[in-house]
Amino acid sequence: AIGEITLRVSQIEESIQNKQDLLKQLQDSKEGSAKMLSDIENRIQDFQNKEQGYELRLQSRQEKAETLKRESDHQLLDARESLRRADILEAYERNMEGFSKSVKFIMQEAGHGRLSGICGPVSRLITVPDSYTVALETALGASMQHIVVDTEEDAKCAIHLLKRRDGGRATFLPLRTIHSRILQENGLQDC
Repeated sequence: AIGEITLRVSQIEESIQNKQDLLKQLQDSKEGSAKMLSDIENRIQDFQNKEQGYELRLQSRQEKAETLKRESDHQLLDARESLRRADILEAYERNMEGFSKSVKFIMQEAGHGRLSGICGPVSRLITVPDSYTVALETALGASMQHIVVDTEEDAKCAIHLLKRRDGGRATFLPLRTIHSRILQENGLQDC
């Protein structure tokens, strides 16, 4: 009976040892699993952080794209409006809006080759910076519509055509006969 008890104790001790070994393995496995779980949770957190970062970047880029689209649309509208205004101004220029009937008539006849030596109205022959335009228009007034021609003979032909066609009156400035004046004002020599 002692032999049986000793055997039984030995079996129980072996069973306890096996169970302790198994418990140790399970604890090691649990620790490994806990570490793996912690690593996975950390990776999940990293991915979530990256996802949030990408979402913020995407949102920022979408907002920027919307802003750029609004600006582009606004610039497109401005460009279309500028083009429309340019077309209107070109039509005014082509139709000589603002010019008297006689000036339009002479320029049309010159354009069709029925008059030669016509240089054009003063306003089309001079260019000034935009900042001086109003001052020059004010100073020249109606003289802006005077027609510059090469010779007196060209002016006479144009006047004759105006009379014949009842085209009105115009002032002509023949380049060969007009002379510039020298300004003689005291005190301006030192300027």
